[in-house]
This record gives sequence, C-alpha cells and structure tokens, in this order.
Amino acid sequence: MPLSDLQYLMHQLGPAMPEILTVFQMESDCWELTFEGDISVEVGWQDQPPRVLFNCSVGEVPEDLREPVYARLLVANALPPDRLNLRFALNFTDEQVLVLGELDETDLSLESLCSELDEFLKCAVMISSFMADSAAVNEDTSFDAEPANAVMSQLI
Repeated sequence: MPLSDLQYLMHQLGPAMPEILTVFQMESDCWELTFEGDISVEVGWQDQPPRVLFNCSVGEVPEDLREPVYARLLVANALPPDRLNLRFALNFTDEQVLVLGELDETDLSLESLCSELDEFLKCAVMISSFMADSAAVNEDTSFDAEPANAVMSQLI
C-alpha cells in the first residue's frame, strides 16, 4: 500500500468515525486525531517496511508507583503480537507513557482502518484510565496492586 492510499483513507476517516472530533494533517504522512476526553492519536506512515503507525500519550505514572506499573507494561511488551499487538514506551522528556501500534496490511480499506483504530483507541483509553486510577489510589491510600493488576490483566 503506498502513502497516497493512506492519504485518501485519512480524508474519509473523519466522516466514517463520528467519535473523531478533529483530523489535523501535521505533515504529508502524519495526522493527529482528537477524541472526547482529551485523547489524541497520532497516525503516521512508515515507508520501510510499509505500515501505518499509531501513537498515543496516556499519562504519567506517579513516582512511587513507577516500578509496579512499568513492570506490568514491560510484561505486556514481551507478549507475542498475536496476543497483544501493542507496545508501550516512555517519553523521557515529559515521562508520559506512550501506547504504540502498527498496522501492516497491504490492502488497507476504510473499514479495516476504522476497526484497527477503534481497537487501538479502546486500549489507549483503558491504559489512560489505569494511569488516572493509579494516581487517585496513590493519593488516597497506600497503593494496592490488586486493582491495578486487574486492569492490566484485561490487556495481557
């Protein structure tokens, strides 16, 4: 699939997914999609190997919870792609956790792009909620790993 096919699909994506608030083309091969709840997903194109990349910042982990949360995210990164086709990273400049996804379908259709983006968004929202819940639990009481593990176990 060439970049021009993705550009064409991105022009159709907004009307096809009513949950998208805005589609902003940052470069010829990169778009930012915003959704309710201050969630934004960057969609980009990679030439070699050809694939669509998804990237979403989901929040910062409170300092005293980093070890258990990062450990769970590392476990998730080690899972085979057929179990969890996502990866997690850390943006060192602002310590935000990133959810990364990729799509390497050669014949990408609008329907498959919408479906993959919807699944990616569900995961990003779940991880974002996990981060917010971890921070709230940390402020109220001592951290109990069980609720956090229950949320993460939905992913892995």
